[in-house]
Amino acid sequence: MTSAGPSAKAGTVEQAIAFGDVILLVVPYTAIEQIGKEFGKALAAKQLVIDVSNPIPRRDGEEFVKSINDQGGAGIVAAKWLRATHLVRGFNAIGSGRLAEGAQKKGEIGVPIAGDDQKASKLAAN
Repeated sequence: MTSAGPSAKAGTVEQAIAFGDVILLVVPYTAIEQIGKEFGKALAAKQLVIDVSNPIPRRDGEEFVKSINDQGGAGIVAAKWLRATHLVRGFNAIGSGRLAEGAQKKGEIGVPIAGDDQKASKLAAN
């Protein structure tokens, strides 16, 4: 934890949602539906939920990923599972192996975003 910085905290999903005003959802894609069921009401009360989770065949299974794609893709399905949230989809194309390298570089790393909630999209862009 110390390498994450002095304000980093570890906790449960419930604690993270209670702690943050803006929630960055970075979980295995298979967890999103359950998070929506258990914490949807609490997430809906947040100004912004940014989802950068991706369905990955080798982790989540080929059939699961095919099902997500058949339903319109990760963004459409997450919006269904997190129905009442102010959701913005972040297009995460940075592999976990490159995060440490990117953190050492000067400047910012951009992540394209999209969403139907204009207020949430504007907040995410800033």
